[in-house]
Amino acid sequence: MGVWRMIGAVVLGSLGLGGIERLVGGGEPVRAMLVTTAANGLDDREAIVRSCREPLTERGWDLVELDLERSDGHELTSTLAGAGAVVVSGGDPYRLLAAMRRSGFDRSIGLALARGVSYVGVSAGAAVAGPNLRPLLDVNPFPAPANQPLDGLGLSDTLVLSHDERTGRRERHAAAQREHGLEMRLIALRDDELLLSGHPWRLLNATEGVTIRPAEVADAAAIAGSYAESARAAWHHMFTDAQLADLNPPVEAWGKRLATLDDADDLVVVEDHSGVAGFVWCRPSEDLDLDTGHGEIAAFYTRPRLWGRGTGLRLATYALDRLRAAGHHTAVLWTEERNERPLRIYHEMGWRPDGAVREREYLGTKIRELRHRMVL
Repeated sequence: MGVWRMIGAVVLGSLGLGGIERLVGGGEPVRAMLVTTAANGLDDREAIVRSCREPLTERGWDLVELDLERSDGHELTSTLAGAGAVVVSGGDPYRLLAAMRRSGFDRSIGLALARGVSYVGVSAGAAVAGPNLRPLLDVNPFPAPANQPLDGLGLSDTLVLSHDERTGRRERHAAAQREHGLEMRLIALRDDELLLSGHPWRLLNATEGVTIRPAEVADAAAIAGSYAESARAAWHHMFTDAQLADLNPPVEAWGKRLATLDDADDLVVVEDHSGVAGFVWCRPSEDLDLDTGHGEIAAFYTRPRLWGRGTGLRLATYALDRLRAAGHHTAVLWTEERNERPLRIYHEMGWRPDGAVREREYLGTKIRELRHRMVL
């Protein structure tokens, strides 16, 4: 993905910009405006700004730093006119949003995006780009001033929940998904991740070198192939080699499923350098003994080359957040009772059998599946 792919883009991150090379590739250096306002008044101000500045200058970006609380409208206009990107650092999102309103940045950035300037927001800079900051009130450590409007810039239809791996954040992000998920899309990001906002959106993980995105109908063959490759590698204790060799990727079934999805975000794929390498599909549970408050992880597979890298756990975390956001209070999944590797992982995540069992034949062999539950 070269610089040209960033024209007019909205890129949202959680901490640093170490994965920015996945967006700019080997293209020409970018001249950018670095907005440092959110870090004002914080003891670690310089460290916050440096986490944005250094990854970009190391890649040849030409940065002009600007503090919206200390700059007049002329300086903002002239600096923005010469920039190909605007980078907004982390810190206090409420202070940043107020300064954006007072300075006229909120109006200028929309015009800049229309002429091809990209917006790169980090932590607070990512949050203010979304539709509204209200879900952050019980998440981040900064108090919102009384009577401050919390409407964001609306550059993205997604509110980023930053620093998902930090102590206490996962629980607070889950609560935000439960309370506000029906109002707007919320996506929790780890500090090594970037979200390329848009339709479709893309989540870039710099550490694992993978991308998560909504699945498309054209992905049917790759999704079916991921399922088949995973099954052949993991199910030797349940089926013979001959049976597994006869396992045909169900391309037609996945094509029909993708064509009839109610929400594209309910089925996402993960891609690496070789293409689609796994997927997760979540939906309301179809079990007749459960009420509408139960969601289900209906299918969840990754190719063996991703095993042990944490990518599967990242997909599962995404799926659980989706179910919370849809208003489900409990999640369920089914897996064969001899499926040792996923059973171990599910147990570590907190899934527990609820006593429900279903039996059926698959590949000419009788299988026995156990239902697992997790309170969301």
